Amino acid sequence: MNSNHDSSARITVQPVMRLISGGSWRTSLAHARDHSLTIWVTRGQGQLLINGSRRGFGAQTLIHIPAGQLFSLDLGRQCFGHVIRCDALPEAAATDESVALRVLDLNIQNQLMALLDAMQQEETTADALSTSALLNYYELVKIIIQRQMSQIPTSKGCTAGERLSYDFCTRIVQYHDFVHSMAEHAEALKVTPTHLTRVCKAQTGRTAAQILTEMHLHRAQLALTSENLSVCDISKQLNFGSAAYFTRFVKQHTGQSPTQIRQSSRQNLSLLDF
Repeated sequence: MNSNHDSSARITVQPVMRLISGGSWRTSLAHARDHSLTIWVTRGQGQLLINGSRRGFGAQTLIHIPAGQLFSLDLGRQCFGHVIRCDALPEAAATDESVALRVLDLNIQNQLMALLDAMQQEETTADALSTSALLNYYELVKIIIQRQMSQIPTSKGCTAGERLSYDFCTRIVQYHDFVHSMAEHAEALKVTPTHLTRVCKAQTGRTAAQILTEMHLHRAQLALTSENLSVCDISKQLNFGSAAYFTRFVKQHTGQSPTQIRQSSRQNLSLLDF
């Protein structure tokens, strides 16, 4: 992880369930963000897709997802904890890596809680020095992650399937233009679509095509709930052939039309900014 300060960064701390205010699709669909998330789960369990693999997590799990990396997060109803959102220049997070670590050391758990409490207090204070204080507290959180990572025994390395799934998930973020098909991604990765489908299913629980669909669906719902563009303009922006095709796509996967999604989101506008 990169420990250098970025003066453009903005730090926000919220309860972890705040991530799914406005709908669980906001984290459960595979997608990448332009900001990083650092999550400290203190109770409950769920499922996480990072680094091209799916895994479960439970209490006392520390998760870091840098900007620009594909992930999905299924939070159980009893999940408690906090999430730190860091908005920064993309290059500031370029050397970060996604991690999910179980923290069993009680002293480390207490350190994390103390840092999170201090960060929340700074948000409440909100004076001229609060931004600088939040950045420094966040650096300490990242140092804890680095130290925990350094204690993980060196493994024998990734399997061919793990590498392929990771490479696919990385590639579709880089080429997320809604134009490239799964078969075209497979060709670029020098494997057959059938093999890519089988490997992704084994590693993530989703086929390669399903992951692509989730990314399209996430972007579509995000645009409908956070942008003022017309349905027609959104369909063009996302490279759908027509507004009618875009509407069919959204309704097929959500059970709601774009207009219905937009109308329901307006009832929760104050919740849709995290």
